[in-house]
Amino acid sequence: MKLSRVASVLLALWSMAGHAADIEGHLVGEKLQWRSATAVAGGITPALWDLPINLPTGSSVIPGGVQNAQTPLTLHGPDGVAVQMPLSISGIEYRLSSVNGQEPVTGTAHTTISGDMAQTLGTGTGDVNVILSHDEAPFTHYRPVLKPIDAAALAQAFKQAKATQGTYSGNVNITVPYDYYRDGVRVRNTLVMPLHVVVVYQPATLDDIQVQGDGVIAAEYHGYHKVSGQTMYTVTATGNFPNGVLMGLQPHTDGQFHLTSTEPDSGEINYNLTCVTGCDTQQLIVNGVAKIDNSDHKATILAPTPTQAQARLKVDFNNQPMDTLKSGTYRDTFVLMFEAGL
Repeated sequence: MKLSRVASVLLALWSMAGHAADIEGHLVGEKLQWRSATAVAGGITPALWDLPINLPTGSSVIPGGVQNAQTPLTLHGPDGVAVQMPLSISGIEYRLSSVNGQEPVTGTAHTTISGDMAQTLGTGTGDVNVILSHDEAPFTHYRPVLKPIDAAALAQAFKQAKATQGTYSGNVNITVPYDYYRDGVRVRNTLVMPLHVVVVYQPATLDDIQVQGDGVIAAEYHGYHKVSGQTMYTVTATGNFPNGVLMGLQPHTDGQFHLTSTEPDSGEINYNLTCVTGCDTQQLIVNGVAKIDNSDHKATILAPTPTQAQARLKVDFNNQPMDTLKSGTYRDTFVLMFEAGL
């Protein structure tokens, strides 16, 4: 006779966890990085396990998921600002005391066993009865599995709360039901696991870009044979960008950056765009060829403070042969794109 068919009485007990599970994330703009969490099937879980205390002993255990998947959580931060954090619990992971076999049972959650690890996803008790080596506390560690948290939704929650930079934290209790067998009786035990969540928030916004410079290149002649010229721009960004300002370059319609004249057969002047000060990359355009783009290869304007960044840009060409040019005005347009660094 299978052990799961022996039970005739279902008892209910309540237990508290030994201490709170902790999880900490850093949110910069809409980029979320967890510093004390581990990715697992079904979502993320605290890197450190929780320790249950004074668990009743039994001969087998039916690991459970959570009682409620949706758990409201309020984070509190500087100046009393409260942020409603979207949080859903997928289930629970356990480190079992021993595994001496398993059998399927009827359950509302799904349990997967791997070595001495059990993961139960869903609400209520699982669908596997794990037979232990002897009568003992069924597991030594456990921790919640959180559904992946959408960084954009979390960032929007902080924006709606008009949250400023700082550390926000909150606590929530997770109710964990599981069943175990002792002396042929199936017993329900319910754990209450405190979860402590910390989010270090750094808003990343680009409020304004100011560009100073007239864009006029004054020609400098070297005798009658060659000409050079340059012009300078100052770019000033304001906002909140703890990781600087990204600067991208739109591709040229001709594929190469050069000055041209409306006069026929007037030749072209390939030019350079150089970040003289304030950037992590100096060469942006070299002899008409782009060295940055607006996708994976952007320059960064370094920010001495999180609220302002400034760069000096130079457009120039050197020793252009005069016999390739005609008298007149040469012009071109390049487009730089800016965004707050995350």
